[in-house]
Amino acid sequence: MKRVLRIIIKTVVGVLLFLLLYVGIALLFSKIEVSGHPDPTGTIAVWTSSNGTHTDIIVPVRNAQMDWRTFVSPIDTRAADSSLQYVSFGWGDKTFFLNTPNWSDLKVSTALNAALGLGEGAMHVTYTSNPEYNTSWKKMLLNEAQYQSLIAYIRSGFTQTEKGVVVIPTEARYGDNDAFYASNFTYSLFYTCNTWTHDGLAAADQAHCPWTVLAP
Repeated sequence: MKRVLRIIIKTVVGVLLFLLLYVGIALLFSKIEVSGHPDPTGTIAVWTSSNGTHTDIIVPVRNAQMDWRTFVSPIDTRAADSSLQYVSFGWGDKTFFLNTPNWSDLKVSTALNAALGLGEGAMHVTYTSNPEYNTSWKKMLLNEAQYQSLIAYIRSGFTQTEKGVVVIPTEARYGDNDAFYASNFTYSLFYTCNTWTHDGLAAADQAHCPWTVLAP
């Protein structure tokens, strides 16, 4: 019994030390700025949004570089509204997205599954109105080359077949203008929804940090 107790104590201490190290590094690295190359002449407005724990990237539905309706159709949403001018992209754990609309719905099994990288990833796409009206969203102006890099990055997150992106068949929705799609990436403690957004900023040559799993 003493041997078993020692193993349990060492395991608990080891887990606690790992979590402290993980949180410490995450906080430290998220405070270190890696300068990008913002273009003061950029004309393409994009945004990041945050609810404090999860972040998205918002881009124009259509411009000279990309018409997102040809990639992720509004028909995949309940409203099927093709008049909205902006589209939001968020990435995360599929089970978390579909089964946890509110924090009160979170199960321990869902959290562990996501943290350990045991589940599948998913893309959450939402058509939306003008982000200029939302003061909590952060605006950036990109030039054409930067936006092309961001387009390629966002597209790389989707599982694609000869028929196009793969829609996840589900009744789970956060509204009438969103849909979920299969993703190539896997969620884990080291690659979260915020890491995905962060890497998008890096791809677009904007200011970022060495690594982050946090929304701020």
